[in-house]
Amino acid sequence: MSDDAEVPLSGGFANTVVKRGDTVRRNTGPWTPTVHALLRHLRSTGFDLVPEPLGIDDDGREILGFLPGDVAWWPWPPVLQRDEGIRAVASAVRQMQAALRTFDEPADAVWHGGPRTDARHQIRHGDLAPWNTLWVGDRLTGIIDWDTADPAPAGWDAAQGAWYFVPLRPLTGYRTAGPAPTIRERAHRLAVWCDELGEDPAHLLDVLDDVQRYERDRIRERGGAGEEPYATFLAKGAADDVEQERTWLAAHREELLAS
Repeated sequence: MSDDAEVPLSGGFANTVVKRGDTVRRNTGPWTPTVHALLRHLRSTGFDLVPEPLGIDDDGREILGFLPGDVAWWPWPPVLQRDEGIRAVASAVRQMQAALRTFDEPADAVWHGGPRTDARHQIRHGDLAPWNTLWVGDRLTGIIDWDTADPAPAGWDAAQGAWYFVPLRPLTGYRTAGPAPTIRERAHRLAVWCDELGEDPAHLLDVLDDVQRYERDRIRERGGAGEEPYATFLAKGAADDVEQERTWLAAHREELLAS
C-alpha cells in the first residue's frame, strides 16, 4: 500500500480520523495550536503516551505521529478487566497530571471548553475514557484525542477516569457487551484506582459529581445552541443519561466505598 493511501481509523465520535503512512490526520479546530503546544510539552517531559504533533497538512488537517495499538472499545481487552489494567491507566494518569502541572499555558491559548475562568484550574485531558486509550496486548501504548483538553478544577481527570474505567455507571445498552463487574467488584476497582493515584475514594466521588453536573449542563447548553458534537449528543439523550448516572452513583455510593 502506498504511503499516500489513507486508511480510516475506528473511533472519532466527533472527528474523521485516517492513517497515512506513519501519521494520523484529523480535522482541526481553533484550539489545535494550543493542544499541539500541550502535546509537545508532555512529550518533552518524557510522557510519550501522547501523539507527536507534526503540523498541518495541505488539506488543513492536523498531522500527528501514529501510536500503535487497539482502542479499548466494548467489550474491553482482558487486561483492562483486571487490576493490572486499571493500575496501568491510573499510573499513567498520575504521571500525566504531574506533567500537565508544569505546562506554561500560552497567553493566546484557545481551549475547546472555553477560556480559563479560574487561575487555580489545572489542564486536564477532558475525555479520559477507555475509548481514548490504545493497547498492544497487555501494554498501554497511548492516551489519545486531546481536543477537549482545557483548564478545570484539580482532580477532574482522576474522577472522570474512575467514572469510565471502574466503571461508575449502570451497565445498560451497548455496555452489556461486557465486562459486567458487580458492585462489590467495582468497589475493589475503585479502591485500586484511588490507591494508585493517591486519592481518597470518598473525595473522588464528590469530585465526580461535579464533573457529571458539568458534562450534563455542557451538553444541554452547547447542544441546545446547535454546537456539534453536543447537538448530536443532546439529540441522543446524553444529558439525561449523565443525570441517570449521577442518580445511580448516589444510590450505590456507600457500597462503592465499602471495599
